Amino acid sequence: MNCDLACDEEKVIYKAKEILNGLRQLFGYFDNSLVKEIKVESPIIISYSSIIRGNYDYDSKTVTVNCINGIICVETLIHEIIHSNGKYIYIKDRRTRMYIEGLTEFFTLYYLKKKLSYCLDHRFTDEICKINKDYEVYTTFWGNLALVVGINNLWDYYVRGEPNIDDLIKNDVFITFSKMEKMYKIKVKDLVDVITELQ
Repeated sequence: MNCDLACDEEKVIYKAKEILNGLRQLFGYFDNSLVKEIKVESPIIISYSSIIRGNYDYDSKTVTVNCINGIICVETLIHEIIHSNGKYIYIKDRRTRMYIEGLTEFFTLYYLKKKLSYCLDHRFTDEICKINKDYEVYTTFWGNLALVVGINNLWDYYVRGEPNIDDLIKNDVFITFSKMEKMYKIKVKDLVDVITELQ
């Protein structure tokens, strides 16, 4: 059992098919037709500390994962496939983009917990594949919300914008945490506790 994939497009496509089937099992109305093509490419380097591991192109319905040091992270493949079903196609506002990346990452962790539990630690510890630190606080927000409203309601929000919880994500994430605690009468948990409690 491995969380790293070889930089071989055929093997990555095979794994993507497994992931798509797994997502259909977790979310009955996951639309597999939104992934038309899977590509393996060389990484795009933004700076020495920032490498783009993958992306999803909404126009061509193409998932691209980047080969870094001879591997592709299975978590990146999952994350980019999940993006295909998100309703937020072109987000100009950085704050909203970070919330949506956090929600996509939350669903990635949920998938790992349910289908590839041996990769959960990998997502937190592997130097190449670990969760983007910029997204972690937003992922924590969504995880806490999932414990209150349920995974299926969050999935509905992700793919349809229903229920409408956009007022919560208009603010700085720490203000949002405070609002969420008051609104749902909860104490915010850290991400590891949330993942542990997920059903």
